[in-house]
Amino acid sequence: MDLKKYEDFLSDKRASIEIHRENIQELEDRIKDCLIYLGDLEEALEVMNIVGILAQQEFEDVVETLVTQALRFVFGDNHSFVIESEISHNQPEVHLFIDIDGERFSPKDDELSGGQADVVSFALRVVLWAIQYERTRATLVFDEPFRCLHGLQNIESVKEMIRYLSETLDLQFIIITQEGELSKIADASFVVVKERGISRVERIERDIEDEC
Repeated sequence: MDLKKYEDFLSDKRASIEIHRENIQELEDRIKDCLIYLGDLEEALEVMNIVGILAQQEFEDVVETLVTQALRFVFGDNHSFVIESEISHNQPEVHLFIDIDGERFSPKDDELSGGQADVVSFALRVVLWAIQYERTRATLVFDEPFRCLHGLQNIESVKEMIRYLSETLDLQFIIITQEGELSKIADASFVVVKERGISRVERIERDIEDEC
């Protein structure tokens, strides 16, 4: 009986087993290295999240204060702006709320029909411009920023807020609006008249009494 072919077969299998053992050891070593690397990444992610939260807290303090001032300028002391941060799926998330008499609303909430979201949006743009580094040109353009604002009293408060922000930050506003009262605070106002499909821009001349 010729056993050589069986010996060769066993020899091949032993060699194959040895190769697989080496591969297993190599894979185990790679897994250990990957686990160590994963641990380092998780520690780094934790540090980044902590730093992110601290940075967010500082950011929130500034933005909450300034936007709250804008809300109270227009709507009164029962309004405030609140930012809440959390870590979700290893990512920082920020949630915005308008607080009215202790009840919180999302700026997108349909119950907010008095223009609070308009004031928040306006103030946020101004605040984010003011705290950026380096600042861009001191001119902001708005298209109907207070379209949902109701009541002449609120319009008067908005006018004062815009004037205050412009003078305090040395900031120029270019505002497109259909609200005639709002245009009265501008250094220069223009009206766009459309006739037969052609738009014509005319400067609105103000009396000295109107400007006072």
